[in-house]
Amino acid sequence: GNTIFSNISNTYEVKAIANNGCEATATFSISMDTLRPTLTPIAPAILTCNQLSATPNVQTSAFDQFKWSGPNFSDSTNLRPVFTFPGNYVLTLINDNGCASSQTYLVTEDKSKPIFSVTAQDLSCKMPESTLNLAGNNGQTYKLTNNNQTIQNGYKITNPGTYTIQAVNSLGCDSSVSIVIKGNFDKPIIQPKPILLNCKIPALWASDIIIDPRLSYTW
Repeated sequence: GNTIFSNISNTYEVKAIANNGCEATATFSISMDTLRPTLTPIAPAILTCNQLSATPNVQTSAFDQFKWSGPNFSDSTNLRPVFTFPGNYVLTLINDNGCASSQTYLVTEDKSKPIFSVTAQDLSCKMPESTLNLAGNNGQTYKLTNNNQTIQNGYKITNPGTYTIQAVNSLGCDSSVSIVIKGNFDKPIIQPKPILLNCKIPALWASDIIIDPRLSYTW
């Protein structure tokens, strides 16, 4: 035939024979350009309460076109776009020869809130000072929002009221717990009976007018 199909890079020879028996020979080459753009793997990223966006660290050689694709996302103008939503994004680089290279950029999200508990005893004349017992994961910091003060486990409270403690974890996420510390400082009412001693009654037992079994007396 007068044509040949090949997908192999090589040097070929073609011979033509005329009706008069004369021959002619020629050689030609088929070369291939399959060079792809160099694109190194892209490190994944995690969105947190501290890190609300992520920018891919794209390392590549020369290329002619590129395109980002992903969930509800497409961009062919910014090689290093800013991502604010988790997803599996794909960057494709294309050379003029049509050869392409692709890498995946995985963006995950962790905005877990800190979990902790707060306990304390109520205040009274017997207990003029109460201790905040904070129980939570390691690495969390605590703040008393009443005075915007950073506190630790064992913080002392001397006044009754509602106290709100905010915890912040290593992700920058926060949560709050409120505790009500009551105060019971009511003093007992004592009304000793008046005593009249005389020669007939030189001594009597002294007592309270109303004997309250909940009270302890010291004379």
